[in-house]
Amino acid sequence: ARPFEELGIHTQALYDEPFKAVVPVGHRWEHKKQIDARELDGEKVLLLHAGHCFRQQVLNACPELSRSDAEGLQGNSLETIRQMVASGLGVTVLPCSALTKKYANKRLIAIDLAKPVPGRRIGLAWRRGFTRPQVIDVIRDAIHGLKMPGLSMVPGKHQSA
Repeated sequence: ARPFEELGIHTQALYDEPFKAVVPVGHRWEHKKQIDARELDGEKVLLLHAGHCFRQQVLNACPELSRSDAEGLQGNSLETIRQMVASGLGVTVLPCSALTKKYANKRLIAIDLAKPVPGRRIGLAWRRGFTRPQVIDVIRDAIHGLKMPGLSMVPGKHQSA
């Protein structure tokens, strides 16, 4: 995920990905279409362990969570967090790519977050001396061709660092 600034590295933004709140079936928000990210402040929010970049992205996008973060349960993977929420241990925030049909679970409900919607920008990074730039174009085009729901593709060329 970006921003990514490292000397000698080229980068290219691929897409913007919104975050969604995820609650277990039976939660008081079960029938809501949308919540404000600030509403998460009073909930037991399950996050990845410290050191995971997605955890930091969520805390940056939803700063109100960092105040109550110390006492929350944590997991080692998004799948672990997903299962913890499905078991009723709390709620979480996930990127929309982790909520596709592939990850469908009848015990989970994804809820849109109100504008400004927290999210992240995903990109490619490669060393300046990489000798096959056509490969980067093929990867970018393949990702842009996926048409994953919720993602906003970012057109453009690479940036040098």
